[in-house]
Formats: sequence, structure tokens, C-alpha cells
Amino acid sequence: MLLEIRDDKTIAMLKKDFSGHFPFLKLEFFDQPHHLSEGSPEGHRLSQHNLVGNIRNRHNKGTLEINSRHTPYYIEKQLKNRFGLYAQVYRIEANGWIQTAGSDLVTLKEQNEVARLAMESKHEDAFDDFLESEY
Repeated sequence: MLLEIRDDKTIAMLKKDFSGHFPFLKLEFFDQPHHLSEGSPEGHRLSQHNLVGNIRNRHNKGTLEINSRHTPYYIEKQLKNRFGLYAQVYRIEANGWIQTAGSDLVTLKEQNEVARLAMESKHEDAFDDFLESEY
């Protein structure tokens, strides 16, 4: 996939583009950087309504090629170094979204698959709970 970075795009647009290719993952953007295997404080997460041009000092436009072999660390580092954006990749789990900080070196393909299986398992558990409650 190609993630086009321009000042006139909103964070929501970047998030939608990313999740369109990795449906069980999402990007969130923050007002401060983080290091490898380190989470970002939720209190510093930026609103999805922000324009990219309003949240960074480096105003170059460009395209970031993202493929399933890349890791969250690679994506986050490229967004920071090339575009001045502080991002965090999240993965859906049975109880909600979690930052991939502890698995920053696991590929996006593997992250997406783990999340997909977790969601399938969650739905099966919910169905089993429903059946048990009926009888």
C-alpha cells in the first residue's frame, strides 16, 4: 500500500487508508515521539480531525510504501524521520485496541493475523456464552 502524506489530509484519512489494508490494525498519532518497544501515553494522542499540516514541523509531502513484511517499528520510524509524525500502531484484541509496543518487531502481516484470530475467537466465545445461557 501507499500512504500519501500531505498537509491538507486529516489524521482520519491516514488512519482510514492504513486500516483499509490492515483491517485489524490501526494508526494513532501523538504529539511526542516514543522509542522502540515503548508505548505512547494516551493523554498525548491527537484528534483524528487534525490536519497533518497542523501537527508537524516538517511539511514535506510524499508517499510511504507499506507492505505486510514491514514492522510497526519500521512504519513508526519512517513516519517520524521522513514526515515528522509521531505514530503508534495498534492491534485489536478481544478486549479492545492495544499498542503494539511489545511486539514492534513482528510484521504487520503477523500482527493483523493474530488480531484476526483473536476477534474470531471472541465471536466464538460470545456465541458459546449465548448458547450456554439459553439452556
